[in-house]
Amino acid sequence: FTMVSRLINAYLVFYNLVLAFGWASLLFLVVTSLRWGSEGKNVACTFKGTVCFDTSSSGRIFDHLKIFQTAALLEILHVLLKFVGGQIFTTFSQVFSRIALTWFICNVDSRILGTAPFYTMCFAWGLTEVIRYNAYWMKIVLGEVPYFLKWCRYTFFIVLYPLGVYSELVNNYHAVQHLDELKSEGKFLDENEENTYVTRLSEQYHYIIYFLFLLYPAVFPQLYLYMFSQRGKQLGKKRAPPSEEGIQFPKDTKGKRSTSMFNQKAFAASLAPVNVDAALEVMSEKKWRFGYAKHVINNVRLSCQNTESCVKIAEAGLNHLHTSFEFNRDGVTTSLRVAMATYTGSFNTLEIKGTGSIRTEYEVPYVATDYPKESPELKLKGDELAEQLAKWVKKGSIEPSSAEAIKMVSETKGWLDLSDKYFVLFGATSAMGPLDVLLAHGANVICVDLDRPFIWKKLVEKAKASAGRIIFPVRNDGVSADNDEEV
Repeated sequence: FTMVSRLINAYLVFYNLVLAFGWASLLFLVVTSLRWGSEGKNVACTFKGTVCFDTSSSGRIFDHLKIFQTAALLEILHVLLKFVGGQIFTTFSQVFSRIALTWFICNVDSRILGTAPFYTMCFAWGLTEVIRYNAYWMKIVLGEVPYFLKWCRYTFFIVLYPLGVYSELVNNYHAVQHLDELKSEGKFLDENEENTYVTRLSEQYHYIIYFLFLLYPAVFPQLYLYMFSQRGKQLGKKRAPPSEEGIQFPKDTKGKRSTSMFNQKAFAASLAPVNVDAALEVMSEKKWRFGYAKHVINNVRLSCQNTESCVKIAEAGLNHLHTSFEFNRDGVTTSLRVAMATYTGSFNTLEIKGTGSIRTEYEVPYVATDYPKESPELKLKGDELAEQLAKWVKKGSIEPSSAEAIKMVSETKGWLDLSDKYFVLFGATSAMGPLDVLLAHGANVICVDLDRPFIWKKLVEKAKASAGRIIFPVRNDGVSADNDEEV
């Protein structure tokens, strides 16, 4: 695959270099056609006579345009073959609009070539593409786009995009206008048998132009605003890269830390000792991000077969994680397994015990109506909970077995005291997590979460007001659980 990717990159560099040169030559012809006045033959002006062009070069410019704009059709193929990223619909729309203008407007009506909007259109397209194609090949060769070129790409569009759209709309209008002139002159729209096809074709030509007119209000504002949002991202202040210290996902062959691929390999490794075929099915999943659910379900199913299978799957999965995760410290990279045996004393443990009373009834929070007209949150319990469970089952909102499980927990009072139970929560304050319920029933919760002050402030406040206890790591020795600021 490395050799294939190198060949693809070599082709893309060649393609983008050729297109950059081609558009640069077209841009040169347009710029050298500029005139400072409207005097003389073959001169066309726009913007109230302030911008004029010598139209004798229009034939050569259009020859360049046909070649290099048509070559852009390969960009659709590049996306289809996954040579480059991008959405096929977006790429097709952008290429199609220009192909239509080149071949169905300018090529059909050569009089457009002698107008100033044709030249301003070519100028806007040419400068845009010279910047874009040079940015593409430099990104492949250098690994990043030089800042000056990036600045040009995300700044010049502010003027070039409106100029291009204005020129394209005027050229479309000229096409309709010239066709109407031909109609009035009766040059080909008679009803003779041999001209019937031409008559119908000319009518369809009108529809094509009108269709192109309709595309602009639908596409241009979105594209223009998108480029502004990209400008902020590309030219704004860059965040400092995340620290490489501590536990890291391993790098792939491209030097990126892919969490999705790592996840897929972990599930395959966990299943291998119990069911090799299931492990191979995991690795054969081409789009893990969208197809992982069935493999997770199968992992649970195989784990539930017997105690031995459950333990083997858990041990194999953990072993893969310990050997595959990287740990970086002071420029030294090891596996997580080696790091756990090498480094000690990195963290201390702190506990916070709440002062509340253990909840003796099981409650299910429920909001009856959806956003934006949300009803007050209800606390369903006892008979009210049983009635609502029955309604949910009847409507198909939950499985009957789920309703029975909730009802059993609610009715078995001895299960509601979790003071002798321990739970480990990764992302302890997650909105979908069980932290609140566990603390309400007095559980001991080992909490791991992001190192963000507002997260731990919320966590500490919840723990102190609850009947439970949280246990969590701290970096500094001597931190007191009574001092919220230190925590």
